Amino acid sequence: MIDHMYQSIPAALPAEEEQRLAALSRYSIMDTPVDPLFDQLTTIGASLFHAPLCLITLIGKNRQFIESSFGAEMREASRDDSFCGHLLLETETMVVLDATTDVRFARNPHVLGESHVRFYAGAPLLSSDGYKIGTFCIFDFVARTEFADSDRKSLSRFASLTSNLLEQRIVAMELAHSQEQLRVAAEHANEILESTLDSIVLFNHDWEITFQNENANRFTDARGDVLGRNLWRAFPEALGTPFERHLRRAARERVRIDFEDFYPGSNTWFKVSIHPATNGLVVFFRDVTAAHALQSATRLKEERYRLATPSLRDGIWDWEVQTGKAFFSASWQQILGLPAVEHFGDIAHWFDRFHPKDALRRDREGAILASGHDSDFEGEYRIAHADGTWHWMRSRGNIVRNQDGAIIRMTGSMSDITEYRCVDPLTGLHTRSCLLEHLEYRLDAESPRNKTFALIKIGMHHFKHINDSFGHREGDRILVEIARRLQETLAGNSIQDGFSPSGTNRIVAPADDFTSLSVVARMRGVVFAILLGGVRDVEDVVTYANLLQVILSAPVESEGQTLSVTARIGIVMCQRDYTSAERIVEDADVAMHQAKDAESETPIVFQADMRERTQRRLELESDLRSAVTEQQLLLHYQPKVILSTGQISGFEALVRWRHPTRGMISPAEFIPNAENNGLIVEIGQWTLEEAMRQLQSWTEAGIVTSSTNMAVNLSTRQFQDRTLLEAIRRVLEERSSVAANLTLEVTESALIGNMELAKQKLDALRGLGVRLDLDDFGTGYSSLHYLHRLPFHSLKIDQSFVRSLEESEESLAIARSIIQLGASLNMCVIAEGVETAQQRDRLIGLGCRYGQGYFFSKPLPAAQMEKLLRDRQNS
Repeated sequence: MIDHMYQSIPAALPAEEEQRLAALSRYSIMDTPVDPLFDQLTTIGASLFHAPLCLITLIGKNRQFIESSFGAEMREASRDDSFCGHLLLETETMVVLDATTDVRFARNPHVLGESHVRFYAGAPLLSSDGYKIGTFCIFDFVARTEFADSDRKSLSRFASLTSNLLEQRIVAMELAHSQEQLRVAAEHANEILESTLDSIVLFNHDWEITFQNENANRFTDARGDVLGRNLWRAFPEALGTPFERHLRRAARERVRIDFEDFYPGSNTWFKVSIHPATNGLVVFFRDVTAAHALQSATRLKEERYRLATPSLRDGIWDWEVQTGKAFFSASWQQILGLPAVEHFGDIAHWFDRFHPKDALRRDREGAILASGHDSDFEGEYRIAHADGTWHWMRSRGNIVRNQDGAIIRMTGSMSDITEYRCVDPLTGLHTRSCLLEHLEYRLDAESPRNKTFALIKIGMHHFKHINDSFGHREGDRILVEIARRLQETLAGNSIQDGFSPSGTNRIVAPADDFTSLSVVARMRGVVFAILLGGVRDVEDVVTYANLLQVILSAPVESEGQTLSVTARIGIVMCQRDYTSAERIVEDADVAMHQAKDAESETPIVFQADMRERTQRRLELESDLRSAVTEQQLLLHYQPKVILSTGQISGFEALVRWRHPTRGMISPAEFIPNAENNGLIVEIGQWTLEEAMRQLQSWTEAGIVTSSTNMAVNLSTRQFQDRTLLEAIRRVLEERSSVAANLTLEVTESALIGNMELAKQKLDALRGLGVRLDLDDFGTGYSSLHYLHRLPFHSLKIDQSFVRSLEESEESLAIARSIIQLGASLNMCVIAEGVETAQQRDRLIGLGCRYGQGYFFSKPLPAAQMEKLLRDRQNS
């Protein structure tokens, strides 16, 4: 049996239904296009009443026609299901605070269906002879508790304004009177806008300020007359703030956005409501600085009360600074392993327990507090526990000062955070800070046995691909498995005996000493470290590290697939000249990165010259920053040609660096450095601007044709930068005469991770009129399932396949497949690295039309390329 969930209760027909319908027909407005005047009323009405839906409806015999709507796409609905039909039976406005409790609407499809209507308020539209022909109404998806008399009057005013506008359609002979009515209507609308406590500003689609009420004028007096000015030029400090982000999202997605945030331009907290309008946005905002300050004060009082309240986990202390006397609660005592009784005494009861290095930091921070005006503080320190170990403590509290600003009292709480500081929550291994403490202990220890140790740094190689392919949850599960394997290597004799089956030449101390002297830690992300104690010489450590490599490379089962991970390992042997734990960690990191750079699965032992090479790399990074600002970069241009004719169809712009003392530096050396430190975004933008400038210059000089394109590479970091679209749009506007000739080359690696997000970015770039090429195709990891959906114009065959066309059947097969794939997807195919006539001819035979490489021309500076082009013209 079907359960009729929806059951509309149609309104009864008014007594004068025939006369009402006749009055409606005189307006000839049913099924007419939307009038912008009505849209303005519904937009303002929705904003004023904070309603997601605002409609102007006309009620016919069997249907309700929607003349204007804010927040809905529909143009008509059944009269039987409408709320407005019931309004025809009311004397004035009709308000339904909660539709689910009103018998007329409780089972209405608009209430129980996808619309989820809960609140309704409507006022009738009256014809000139007094018949109700429609409504001006608002809806909400949440029930309301009240709808004030002032709101009812305002709603009736909107209905009256709408009726007046309808009347103009049939009173053509009274045009002058109609204009006066419109003026009065505008005054009434203005009265409504000026009567609200909110400040109201309207923007058009070009971000020009088209209206602001008197309340809003108070915030812009210092800017002069802002009407007609661009918002971002009038208020440049709004750029980059949440205000800009929310405004642009509301304009882009056409959604209402409510938020509260601090605006630095006026040092004010605002509560803001943004509503899309037909011609732009309507923004309501209110100064809530005082309310926000009250909330902050309340939170501060609650925090102070919490700090002053003893708990099972926190210990309370109170220090009279001028006398040096202090109170410590029973829970404070218990945290340090002392008798759980309250203690009154000198502050030395606490300060004498500080770790020497932390005591120095505590004194420095205390001096800063004494000279400042802060009212609270927080710090983390190592404190001696009664059992002789160091425990990490977090202490926080409040400061009381006298009229001169001097500290007279401090009170607060202390909690033990040793586990938080020393245990990695994912793997259960030691943390980096805990490992440093162990290293410091080894360096400070008097026993020679404690100084026979090594630090092994282990970085998991290409682990990002696992996270991208299987998700971070699966990646975390594999990290836990790696941690387990590392711990097992220190678990006992079984591992040690694996080094020396005879047991006569152990490389480590006996099992109990080995375990107690060695520590496994997770340093960060996918980097681990082992402090290996009890070792005798570097050969022992290398043997152990090689065993680690074997153990870690054992396959891991994941979601029915077998995954393998590899590690890059760096080793530091403790030397007598080491005095800093941080220095040991840094040197191990240098060795590990040497292994990464060399793509070596063999452990690398740190040597002093490695530090020098690292220093040179850092110097290169510093010089690269100067290169960007001091115009040491330049572009070389390599032609792209039609293979069968050699005719130039375009160029690829390639950045070069002329160092003032080192000469030309290879891109292979400085580009990865720029990727790592973020400079690649600035370099990429400069490359784009300079390449387009050069193309425009050549085109205007007649050196190249107007159809010649210029290709610029987008790095992965640059492709992911949020300012990319705006930066490219600006360049295209500046070089409008050649804007259609820009090609952006994107590598497959830039698409890895979130293909849907990458597609959105690519679609947006194509929307600017930019051509897109997929660079180095065949070397990355992009899915063919996605390739046909991505808006690429061309595929570029990586030069590694082109160079081995004659020697490698595999490269030939890959090149053939890429060319066939391009043809099936209606994409051009460009071969990179063409160096011989044989390669050119083989590519032509495979159906490849375009190519580039040294066979045609190496990359040349602009002046040399210009000479080459002119020589071609003259030949």
